[in-house]
Amino acid sequence: SPVSLTAADASVTYFEISEVGPVKATALVEGVFSSGNNGLSMCQTANNYYVTDYEAFSYSLALTFFRGKRNVKVQYHIRNQCSDADGTSWTDQFFRVDKASYSLDFTQGITPNASSTHYYGGPSDSTVSSSGNSGASVTTMVEQRKGSGSPWRRRTRVRRNSSTLASGTSYDAPIVAISDGSVLAGATLSNMRYREPQAVRVKGSVISLDVISQRQVVGEGKGIWNHGIFFVDNVVSNAATEIQDLRWSMLLEIERGLLIHAARQYYASSGAMPPLGHENAIDTTMKTSYMSMMDSLHTDTFTQWERAKTYGSQLWPDIQFDGYQVNSNPSQNSVYHGYWNPHAHELLEFFRSGDPKWAHDLALPLCWLTTYTAYLNVGQETHDYARSGLCINSSGDGDGQWHRSGFGSDDYMYNLALKHAYVLRPDPIHRRRIEIAGRTVRGRYDRSVPERDRDIYLERLDVARGVIQHMEAGMNCAEFGQAGAGRCDTWFLAVMSEFIADNLSTGSICQNDIVDGRKCGQAQTFMQVSMMYEFFVRVYLHYGDLDGGLLNAVTGIPEGLYDYGIDKNGAAINYLGSHAYYLDCTT
Repeated sequence: SPVSLTAADASVTYFEISEVGPVKATALVEGVFSSGNNGLSMCQTANNYYVTDYEAFSYSLALTFFRGKRNVKVQYHIRNQCSDADGTSWTDQFFRVDKASYSLDFTQGITPNASSTHYYGGPSDSTVSSSGNSGASVTTMVEQRKGSGSPWRRRTRVRRNSSTLASGTSYDAPIVAISDGSVLAGATLSNMRYREPQAVRVKGSVISLDVISQRQVVGEGKGIWNHGIFFVDNVVSNAATEIQDLRWSMLLEIERGLLIHAARQYYASSGAMPPLGHENAIDTTMKTSYMSMMDSLHTDTFTQWERAKTYGSQLWPDIQFDGYQVNSNPSQNSVYHGYWNPHAHELLEFFRSGDPKWAHDLALPLCWLTTYTAYLNVGQETHDYARSGLCINSSGDGDGQWHRSGFGSDDYMYNLALKHAYVLRPDPIHRRRIEIAGRTVRGRYDRSVPERDRDIYLERLDVARGVIQHMEAGMNCAEFGQAGAGRCDTWFLAVMSEFIADNLSTGSICQNDIVDGRKCGQAQTFMQVSMMYEFFVRVYLHYGDLDGGLLNAVTGIPEGLYDYGIDKNGAAINYLGSHAYYLDCTT
């Protein structure tokens, strides 16, 4: 039977003042919703590690306040934190949620009566409209509904109580507001046009961010991330005109906020990143061709979403295995956790060029989707030592079951972008996820387990795709975490000592956890180039020449691949040649 959980059912389990500066301050609150332990909102969990039921729904709320403004930027994340986390099934502990909202009551400042007015923006980009006088029971809502129809299409609408004032496919800048002629207040949500079903709503003088506005399956161990903003201002002359003036600036603040960018050579000279070139570098034929392809792929992503119907708060903006996949509705999407790190490549282009499209259009939202929704998200629960904060399988389709119903390979994490995302947009909710992932990999790759006794699926420390992605998560914790960061750092240094002694001692990448004799079977060449080498360079830039052996690997790996893995005509690379898929070396 339905369960209603309100603010009265919310308890606080964690609080911190995350940021206090001259311009802004951020507070973080975390907690759970409880239905009084009657079992209706409990996780019915039983595995080898944990048998006690716990509350299903938890939240993270980060509120940012700005000097000289009366705006409140909101990150409101909700989670279905149920999961056995043991791999038997990733689709059975879901919930159907009718509505989830975060609301602020402005009644003390604006009385909802015949002298105050509701406003909405959506159908027109250039104006906002009045929906009529307000009252305590009058509701005005702009909603991105769940799409439907044959053929399927997106649906949006504006409602005043039960009357539809406007409808369409999507609105680029949805907004609701209320004003009494002296003061105005309003709100909007980021990327609502892609993240159905969501709405912004004002009832009387209570303004709500409906992060779920229609019945929606929320899959096992999944969170839904949301960025919104509430704003308040004095009315100078005309409320509608002034709400319109605020409308786009508020939306841009939460969708496309300002980013810090430095000259390219600064990143290398600071020692934080590999060289990205210089501002006055000559555009070579190869670079021009590369950028042309990057631009083409970036632009095509927008049409890919439409072809595949990649719309939904647990789905957008992920990508397909087949970029030209055509689906008839969103449930058919089988998405792949940012397959091979397009978000990392796009963020590198932001660092190189400073063009914000490389951060805002795809990369940052895809980082949020993978971090909070695609990877297993059981909040702060500790019954899982092997998967919380990590990828659990490689695909998955079905409403709310994306990233859950695919086959069981857990090495599709593709998380090279997350360090860049945190540097560009550091926030406490992301930091807490980084710390959870760090806690998980520390427990999963326990340094006290002898090499020959390690579980081959969970504990083996070889230079393979899944392990390196987990080590990337561990280093994120060591570099950016606060809670447990010292333990992450100590653990990570021990891991690297083993890697250097066992796997990198020849100046190349020997893959196996235990390297016997002089045989050195290497990781697949394309994985070394696309993922593994970048990881070891990052470690070197952060820690230096660990154990006197890391620099030898950082310089030796590309030399070995150039000498033995690349097809050449004399000294020139044969770009269309047959390059080595795999190297099996004798040292």
